[in-house]
Amino acid sequence: MLKKILILTILFQNFVLSQNNFDNFLNDVVQESIHDSEIMLEGYMSPFGSAIGFGLNGGWYNTAKPHNLGGFDITAGLHIISIPSNAQSYNPENDFENFGIDGNQNIPTFFGDKNTNSQINVFDSDGETIIYKFNAPGGIDLSYVPIPYFQGSIGGPKKTDILFRLSPFKLDFGKMEIGYWGIGFKHDLLQWIPIADKIPIDLSYLISYSKLSSSFNFDGNRSLDFKVRGLNQYLALSKKLSFITLYSGVGYHFSNSRLELLGNYNAQDEVNQNLIDPLDFSFGNINGFKADLGIRMKILIFNIHANYTRAEYDIFTVGLSLTTEGLY
Repeated sequence: MLKKILILTILFQNFVLSQNNFDNFLNDVVQESIHDSEIMLEGYMSPFGSAIGFGLNGGWYNTAKPHNLGGFDITAGLHIISIPSNAQSYNPENDFENFGIDGNQNIPTFFGDKNTNSQINVFDSDGETIIYKFNAPGGIDLSYVPIPYFQGSIGGPKKTDILFRLSPFKLDFGKMEIGYWGIGFKHDLLQWIPIADKIPIDLSYLISYSKLSSSFNFDGNRSLDFKVRGLNQYLALSKKLSFITLYSGVGYHFSNSRLELLGNYNAQDEVNQNLIDPLDFSFGNINGFKADLGIRMKILIFNIHANYTRAEYDIFTVGLSLTTEGLY
């Protein structure tokens, strides 16, 4: 319990407090309001984990047809993840026990407005006396999150592609860095149907696993890190018309987020101790159905594709591929 108090205090110190106010905040606020501190932390950061989870599981295919054995493609692409308006603010008032909100009841999330008109009042255990006040943290004011990626695939036996993906570099949003990788498999289903040669489409099953690592640096030695993992399954359908391929799919995906606080942290008074890497906090699983619609155009040894994914966080993906398709 004592460690949890310190952890939550450190998080709010870095988001909303100056160093001079840290001791008062520790002694007067968090010990009265562990539950409310957790509510604010989860409400503020959950949309970030959600957005990344949707991004990890998006854009894994641009055709349902696997490569021939040994065939391959290399793709450079970009996801644009749309942040819905209901993920840019949250209202925790009804969940608070010792906190109260003055001003705007809708507090910005990580993606919300930079400026906030919300003041958090912290009451003592009897709920009558205000013992501390602080401004709710603002967000980074983003409605769209871009995530570039490299993806490759190579044709294996039994009309099965091996897919792999990685971010070409860590994106830098001020104090935040993001990078990720993934692996997947795409398997042709029509080969198991006796009349497959009479079906004028391609149909495959795809499964992928991804992991994202992100870091928000408070200073040179301390950071708040996310690890987000995603699992993705699809039934993908495509139809080639000359140099144009139309494709779509329906799928089910899952992701979870983990928050870690890294570095050395000191507390005063009765908590007088030094903690190293004190936080490992899981929250917010995401799971649900989604649907894709896309188009791919072949120009010599290149493919250009674009697709739209309909989900809670919509995704628009574009990419350029170098491919061996049609060469043998």
